[in-house]
Amino acid sequence: MAGTIAYVGGGLLSGSVEACLKNMKTAGDKNGFTESQETIMSDNKKEGDFHADHKDSPMHFTGSCAPNAGVWSIGVSGIDNDKTFEMYGKVWKAIP
Repeated sequence: MAGTIAYVGGGLLSGSVEACLKNMKTAGDKNGFTESQETIMSDNKKEGDFHADHKDSPMHFTGSCAPNAGVWSIGVSGIDNDKTFEMYGKVWKAIP
């Protein structure tokens, strides 16, 4: 029986929602999160999320950008703890 594990983290954000979402997409692309990419904006267009699935592994990446709150966050989820943790580190390092 497979379980799901997730690793999350974040930081301070001083830029625009557009720049942050671009950075999230770039980090995803660099690490194979190229399937089912989707960007979802809030109704007021001041916050947004980026979602994507990994092309070769059952993992999902989510990046959230909230300039009004001054924060960004990421999450990588998967079914293999070691692979998910490794990928979380790679995505974290790929965010400018």
